[in-house]
Amino acid sequence: MCCAEIEEAVNTCSRNSSLKQAEVTDIKFRKPVKNISEGTSSSAVNKKNSAKTASSVQKLVSAETSTSFSGRTKGFDQTFEKMNHLQKLPRVLELVSASKRPVLVCCNFKSDVDDLWMYLKQKGTEVSKLHGSVEQSARGEALQDFKRQKIDVLVSTAKLITGIQFPFVMNVINFDLPQDYCDYKRTLVKAKRTITFINEDSPRNSMLELSADEEIGVPQFITDINDRCRSGIIRCRKPEKELWNM
Repeated sequence: MCCAEIEEAVNTCSRNSSLKQAEVTDIKFRKPVKNISEGTSSSAVNKKNSAKTASSVQKLVSAETSTSFSGRTKGFDQTFEKMNHLQKLPRVLELVSASKRPVLVCCNFKSDVDDLWMYLKQKGTEVSKLHGSVEQSARGEALQDFKRQKIDVLVSTAKLITGIQFPFVMNVINFDLPQDYCDYKRTLVKAKRTITFINEDSPRNSMLELSADEEIGVPQFITDINDRCRSGIIRCRKPEKELWNM
């Protein structure tokens, strides 16, 4: 074999080797690209599924939390709203902001009074609070300021305002259904309009009395809550004992 033939054979081997190396490199390159492409497609599908799930959850939440009932009984304007605890604070702010009358907000627990009072203060609302742990002088001042309409909103435990007469027409928001159902009936007398938040943690006895009260048209969701909880445990806290020493 002459030198020219040997040189051509070497070049051919070299070209074949280079082509094989290029094919291997291309295969190695295309594989991760394919994986990336598949990953991107999978990610897009996951995002799409997540969006659908979020939308479905939002629809369920909206359907579950938008339940409300309004009605008039014996001249009293009352509204029941199914509201979980986290929704209550912004909902009170919304109602207070829209009210053209003074607003009394009744809570079952001192901690809720404190939380709501602080929340409304931070939002710029003129508000005072009443409960058994507030100093006596401060309680008296808060009550007088509300009666004289120096402030628009008073947040109090339900028991602490029992028997107190107010010289004006106002709206009442029951942050909870009162532990004592009679307290709820009293708010109807005090108020031009009464709005009461209801949920599965509402006091069991009061819920049953509300359902059995023939003077009040009971919304279906209250009956549903009672039915769901009939064989369960109501997760409500015990009411705090308070004294009004003024």
